[in-house]
Amino acid sequence: MILEREGLLDGAELLGTDCRADAIWSAREGVFERDHVANLDGRTRDRYFERTCATWRIASSLRNHTRWQVADATRVKQPGIWDLVLCRNLVIYLHEPAGRTLLQDIASALAPGGFLVVGRAERPPDSRGLRAVGTCTYQNNVIA
Repeated sequence: MILEREGLLDGAELLGTDCRADAIWSAREGVFERDHVANLDGRTRDRYFERTCATWRIASSLRNHTRWQVADATRVKQPGIWDLVLCRNLVIYLHEPAGRTLLQDIASALAPGGFLVVGRAERPPDSRGLRAVGTCTYQNNVIA
């Protein structure tokens, strides 16, 4: 929604992964109960959601820009250089060194100036050229 609002959605590659097929199915469907969108202002809701009989669904114009994949983030490295990675509340459930390794892999895959957003209890490794730029938000300072 943010990318669309800022005119940056076209050409963006949006990938969501989870190791649970049911979570991927739910994300791909993009369906929300009425009470989950009740606090959105009407313009936002009408712009980014489609009403069904009893639910609201993310607009197809947004869903068409996303790709969903069942994958274990500790075993599958997504190819590419990423401008933004959201990895919230995953690492806290991993044993060391799996969590540290995952964050190192993600940091290595960030574009120069790219961002990593983690959960409140998670911290990326200090040695990867990341600097805190906000709550739970880190930026890659490594110059290509």
